[in-house]
Amino acid sequence: MIKNYLITAIRNLLRNKTYSFLNIFGLAIGITASILILEYVKLEQSYDRFHQKSENIYRINTDYIRGGKKIYYSASTFAGVGPTFKKELTEIKEYVKVYNAGSWNNCVVEINNRIFKEKKLMFATEAFFQMFSFSLLKGDPSKVLSQPNTVAISATMAKKYFGNSNPIGQTITIKDENFNRDLCRVTGVFEDIPENSHLKTEVVVAYKTLFKRTRGDRTGRDIYENDWDANRYHTYVLLHDNINLKAVEARFSGLLDTYKPRYKAVDKNGKRKRTNHLILQSLTNIHFGEDLLHELEAGGNQQLTDFLQVIALFILLIAWINYINLSTARAVHRAKEVGIRKVVGGVKRQLIGQFLLEALLLNMIAVWLAIWLADLLMPFFSQLAGKNIVFTLWQTPRFGLGIVAMLLLGAFLSGLYPAFVLSSFQPVSVLKGKIGKVGKGLTLRKGLVIFQFAASVMLIAGTVAVYFQMQYLKNQDLGFEPEQTLVLSRPSVNDTANQVRENKLKLFKRTLLENTHIKNFTSSSRIPGIRHLRGTGISRQKTIATGIEGVKVVHFIVTDKDFLDTYRIKLIQGRKFDQQIADTSSVILSETALKELDFVSVEDALGKTVYLYGEVPRKVIGITQDIHQESLEKAAFPTLFLPARPNAHNRHTFYSVRLKAQNLPVTLGFIQNQWDKIYPGNPFEYFFLDDFFNRQYRSSQQFSQVFGVFAGLAIFVACLGLFGLSSFTTFQRTKEVGIRKVLGASVKNIMWLLTKNFLQLTFIASLIALPLAYWGIQQWLQNFAHRITIGWWLFAIPLGLVVLLTVITVSFQTLKAAWSNPVDSLRYE
Repeated sequence: MIKNYLITAIRNLLRNKTYSFLNIFGLAIGITASILILEYVKLEQSYDRFHQKSENIYRINTDYIRGGKKIYYSASTFAGVGPTFKKELTEIKEYVKVYNAGSWNNCVVEINNRIFKEKKLMFATEAFFQMFSFSLLKGDPSKVLSQPNTVAISATMAKKYFGNSNPIGQTITIKDENFNRDLCRVTGVFEDIPENSHLKTEVVVAYKTLFKRTRGDRTGRDIYENDWDANRYHTYVLLHDNINLKAVEARFSGLLDTYKPRYKAVDKNGKRKRTNHLILQSLTNIHFGEDLLHELEAGGNQQLTDFLQVIALFILLIAWINYINLSTARAVHRAKEVGIRKVVGGVKRQLIGQFLLEALLLNMIAVWLAIWLADLLMPFFSQLAGKNIVFTLWQTPRFGLGIVAMLLLGAFLSGLYPAFVLSSFQPVSVLKGKIGKVGKGLTLRKGLVIFQFAASVMLIAGTVAVYFQMQYLKNQDLGFEPEQTLVLSRPSVNDTANQVRENKLKLFKRTLLENTHIKNFTSSSRIPGIRHLRGTGISRQKTIATGIEGVKVVHFIVTDKDFLDTYRIKLIQGRKFDQQIADTSSVILSETALKELDFVSVEDALGKTVYLYGEVPRKVIGITQDIHQESLEKAAFPTLFLPARPNAHNRHTFYSVRLKAQNLPVTLGFIQNQWDKIYPGNPFEYFFLDDFFNRQYRSSQQFSQVFGVFAGLAIFVACLGLFGLSSFTTFQRTKEVGIRKVLGASVKNIMWLLTKNFLQLTFIASLIALPLAYWGIQQWLQNFAHRITIGWWLFAIPLGLVVLLTVITVSFQTLKAAWSNPVDSLRYE
C-alpha cells in the first residue's frame, strides 16, 4: 500500500508541474533562509562557549562613579586587581591578565629587517592557554608564556613571519611608541582564533616581559603588576564550582578601599568622591553584553539575531501556508479521484495517508534542495552578514534531528488540513460534478492569505524604516567634514628625546604643506570615529569649594592650533589656539560642554575660568559647534579642546591631512616618500576618515542589508503562493469569465472581478499589520539618539507596495483570462 501511495504521489507531482514547482521552490526558499539564519544565530550564540571552562570564567569590569552618578563602564580594570584578588579571595582559582598592546601602543614586529605593524598583539599572563581552550599546535600550554621574552604566534603569523620554517626557537623584536624594544623567542604556535571568540589575537607575548621595562623611577613590576591607577588591563578570573557571585562581588569594594584608598566612597571630611565599582561579567555574556569602553572587539547585535529568527519563522509559515492554500484551492481537480477511490472501497484513513505522504514527499524534495542552496549561498551570506560563517550545521546530530522534525512538522502542518478537506468529499456529489459549487476551505484560505499579507506589510514597513534611518544617519551634519581627510597614526618607532620628536613632527608638517595638493595638517590625541576612552572632571569653581557635586564629566581632545581648520569645525564665537601667545592654559568648549557647565550663553562662558580635575585653571577662549566623536546613534558628548603643551609628543597620536581631490595617487606617493625619509623603520599605513568613521555604522548597515534580503525572500515566497492561488481561482471561474465577456464585460471589468477579492484581503491585512509595525519600529528607533520621525509614509509605502505586488502577481493570470476567447471559455467543462 505504501508503494502504491508513493507511486501515486510521484505521478501527481509530475502531472501538476506548476503546482509542484511553486510548492517545492517556495518551501525550499523558506527552509534555505531558515538554515542560513540558524547558522548565523548558532555562531552568535556560541561566542566563547567553546572554552571548556567557560561556565566558570568571568571578566572583571569597572564602573566609574562620579558625583554619585555612573559615568561610564569599562571592560578593563587596574593592573593590581588580578594578582591581588587571587591572593585575597579563595573563590578565585586562577586569573589571566591581558594587556592589549596592539590597540594602545601601535606595536611593530621586526624579523630579519622586515617590519610588520601588528594591531592584534597582546601581553598575557602564563595561565592564558590553560584557562582558555585555544589549541596550541606547538608548545606546552603551561610553559609557553611562563618565561619573560617569550611569545606564541598564530598559525597565520607563523606562515607570514617564517614561511615553511619551524618557528619554534626563532626570535622576533617587538617595538612600541614608548621606545620599548623586546627581543622575544617563539615558544608556541596556536591555531587561528575562531570567529566566535571576543579574544582575537595573533601574537601573545609573555606578560613577564613587561616587568623588565622601567618608567622614570618606577619598575616594570610596579607599573604592570601592582598599579591601581591606569585602567587598561583586561582581567579574567576562573572561579571554583558553585560560587555565589554576589558574595564575591560584595568583597570587591572592601579590597578596593584597601588598595585604592583615595577612591573611597566618602573622604575624611564626609564629602562624596569619585568611586570605582568592580563587576563580574560571565565570559559567555560578553558578546551580547553591554557596549563597554575598552572592549577588545565590537559586541554582537542581539536585536538582529532576534529579528532574523522571527523572519525565519515567518518565511517558513508563509511557505507552508502556500501549500495549504494551493492544495485546498485545487481540491476540485482531485475530486473525481477521491470519489472513485471511495466508490471502490477506499476509506477516509487511507485517503488522509495518501495526501500526507504527498506532503511529506514534497517537503523532502524541498529540504534536499534547501540544503544544497544553503551550502551554495553560505559564502554570499557570510559577506552580507560580515561574519566568517561556515555551513557546519549538517555535521551536528541536532541538525539531523532538526531536519527530521522540520520534515514531519512541515508535512503535518501543510498536509493535514488539505488531507481532511479532500478526504471529506462525498462520492455521489463528486461524480455528479457538483463539487465545483462547494467552497471547501474558503474561510481558512482567506485567513491564511490575510496572515501572509500582514506579515509582508510588517516586513516591508520594517525594511523601509531601517533604510530611511540609515540614510538619515548618513546625511546628518557631523559638526566636521570627514571627506578628503587622510589620517596617519604616529610612528611606532621614534626618537627618545621629546625635542627631537617635536622637531620631526614640525618638519613633516612643514614639508607636506609645501605641496599644493595638501590643504591642511593637524596633530591631535584623538580623531572622530574613535571612542572617547576616558573623561575628565571639570567645574566652574575649585572642588575644594564645591565638593564633588560641582564637578561635571566631559571628554577632551588635545590638539594643535590647526585642528579646527583641518576638520572644518565651526567656531561659534571666540578664537582658536594661537602658538604665538601662551595658550597652554586655555580651553575651547563645545556647545554641549557649555550647557553641561550651566553657562547661560556663549557670551557668559567666554573669558571665564573653569577647573580641570577640579583644580587646574583654564580660560575659555572659544565655543565650537558640537562634533560627533562617535556615530549619530549616540548623542554628542560634551567636549573640550585643549592645546598641546610644547614637546608633549605623546599627545600627538594622530596626524590628519586634508587633501585636494585632484592627483590623489601622486599626493599619496609624496606623503609616503616624506614619511619614509623622516620616520624610517615605520610602515606607512593610513586610512581616510570618512571610511573609518562610517565603520561605526557597519553593524547597523549589516542589520539593514540582512533584514532587507530576508524580508524580500519572505515577500517573494508570499507572491509565489499568491500567484498559484490566483491561477487556480481564475481557472475555477473560466466559464463565468466567458459568460460575462459574451454579455459585454470589458477586460477592465474582468480584471477588477478577479482582483478585488485579493485587494480586499490586502486592506484587511494592512489594518492588522500597520499598528503592529508602527509599535515595533518605534521600539527599534529608541536605540538611536538621532532618529527619523515616523510619518504618513510608514503607512503609505508598505500598503502601496503590497497592493502593487498583489496586482502585478495576480495580473499574470487575470489578464490571460480577460484576453481569452469567450468561445473557449464556454467550452470549459
